[in-house]
Amino acid sequence: MEFFIYFIAGFITTWVITQKSNFLSQTKICPMKESIHNLVTCKTSDKQLMKHLKNYSLLKIQDGYFEYQEVLESLTNKNNKNDKSKS
Repeated sequence: MEFFIYFIAGFITTWVITQKSNFLSQTKICPMKESIHNLVTCKTSDKQLMKHLKNYSLLKIQDGYFEYQEVLESLTNKNNKNDKSKS
């Protein structure tokens, strides 16, 4: 009888631990990341719009949408290209 109780307790503990690790490893779906990324890379060079996109991306990263880091990298690359062309 003790073996059965230990087995059930171990099974439930293992199940709870794996469920928590699966929950933490899942990435959130980024709803507008592709649209914003396209805006940054192709569409505009408006400084004020780029500033708002950067702030929006930072807020989304704080909310757990870590794929918005690609948007920030594109903004940095675009700013670096603009700085080099001005020189």
